Amino acid sequence: MSDHLPDSRVDVPLHRFIAEAITQKVTNGELKPGQKLPSERKIAMDYQASRATVRTALNHLEQTGLISRRERRSAVVALRRDITPSIRIACGNTQWLNLFRRLGELQKLPARYQLQYIDLHQPDAVNHMISKPAESVDIVICDLEDSSCFTNDSRCYSPIPKTQFPDIKFSKTISHWFENEKAYQVIPLGIWPMLLYVNSDILQRYNVAMPTPPLWQWHTFEHTIKYMATHGMYGLQLRPTLKHMGSLAHLFNTSLFSNHCNQQQDQFLKLFYDLLHTNKTIPAITKSEQINLFTQGKCMASLDGFDKYQDYKDKLGDKLQIFHIPYSQSVPTMIASGLVAVILPNQDSCQPAIDFARSLLNLTTQKIIYQLSGALPVRNDLLTTDTMQEFNISEDIAKFILNQLPHCKLIQPPKNSQQKVNFDNLLLEYWLGLDTLDSCQTRLQQLLAN
Repeated sequence: MSDHLPDSRVDVPLHRFIAEAITQKVTNGELKPGQKLPSERKIAMDYQASRATVRTALNHLEQTGLISRRERRSAVVALRRDITPSIRIACGNTQWLNLFRRLGELQKLPARYQLQYIDLHQPDAVNHMISKPAESVDIVICDLEDSSCFTNDSRCYSPIPKTQFPDIKFSKTISHWFENEKAYQVIPLGIWPMLLYVNSDILQRYNVAMPTPPLWQWHTFEHTIKYMATHGMYGLQLRPTLKHMGSLAHLFNTSLFSNHCNQQQDQFLKLFYDLLHTNKTIPAITKSEQINLFTQGKCMASLDGFDKYQDYKDKLGDKLQIFHIPYSQSVPTMIASGLVAVILPNQDSCQPAIDFARSLLNLTTQKIIYQLSGALPVRNDLLTTDTMQEFNISEDIAKFILNQLPHCKLIQPPKNSQQKVNFDNLLLEYWLGLDTLDSCQTRLQQLLAN
């Protein structure tokens, strides 16, 4: 089994090279099912590697199902590839991890899979996954805002031809966000419109007229939430996250991660500071889902994703009213985020991951994803008033969502995971009043310049 180390291996980690070499021997029949592999010591000598490096390579081969190992015995080529996972799936937050565990219970995941959680907000998380194949994954399920951290890395797969999904009907409003030379690198699975939820009971209590048609210009809305503050009531609830803050920033026709809109960004930060600290119309809540003053009747309105609709409806009933985000111009715009699947590299082929993504996009699974997560389906044939009513969405809300989708705009994602971490930290300090307005404006411009 002795092999020379070719010059082409220079940029490939040694454990990965060993794993690929053994895989090739199985593929070409040199190693047959049930046959023992040489000992770790022999492999280490053949490849001029340490025993630890060999174990890392064998761990990867065992995870992919190519070999099986028992304590104190040599590894053998697996007789059955289905005794261990053939696809590894990581989820970007615990909500998605629970969702896909449930899909597994419903037998909507492939028979051979392994689920794990990965914190995408940790610095260098993407690099860690891609550079260590024995600990890597085949597909990552994450929020749309995190997908650019993968797509901007050249070591991820090249875009997948859309011909891989000939039977999938994406909404035109949504699919163009993911197009790249007639190919997808990120597969859309679901979408959240950002909505303005309003407690009509509070409006009536303080003699505030309900806007008709369902359109609040920003100056009118700002006056209303400040009026609530004078009566000991919070006006607007929003959380310091990219989805919420990106929606509010859109009022000034700016993107949080664009370095071409410094003046508008300064205006946005000042508005946010005035609402949060000067006028005290926004409660200083953190990202924790445990604090929700809107459902407790202590806040007039909440800027939130569509995934909150069912929860708010259950708690407020007929008191809940839905509007698009207050806008400073006459054309309403709905900001959106969503759920995506990112295909990552593995040793042989991305076909298992593509098959998995295709299974997530079939009609039945799309319905289940909505029912379990609150994400709207991306399939054209599911985005109708009739099918949305099957998901317990009232006809008027279904019509409202469908009418707004053509005006959807994508929240610009960060360039990489480190920019996301730095921005989150800056925003949270600003949110809690730990830094001044001028300092935050300077730090934001420095962050965007890097």
